[in-house]
Amino acid sequence: MININICICFDTNYFNFALNLIKSILDTTKYNKNLLYFYILVDNGESKKIINELNNYNINFKEKFNFKVKEFNPSE
Repeated sequence: MININICICFDTNYFNFALNLIKSILDTTKYNKNLLYFYILVDNGESKKIINELNNYNINFKEKFNFKVKEFNPSE
């Protein structure tokens, strides 16, 4: 089966909303959760905090999910 890539963009102000979105996708998908890959774009300087929060969530979640966090520096 092919991996399913999901891209989400947010900053720390929207972390809880983004986490609810991820939980909803994981809870309602008909696919194997190991096939889902979340690619998360965040503001400059926020990746460490987001990664720590997601890792903490992953520890407490019944099934771990795959994610990568990248910082985005928008042009002016």
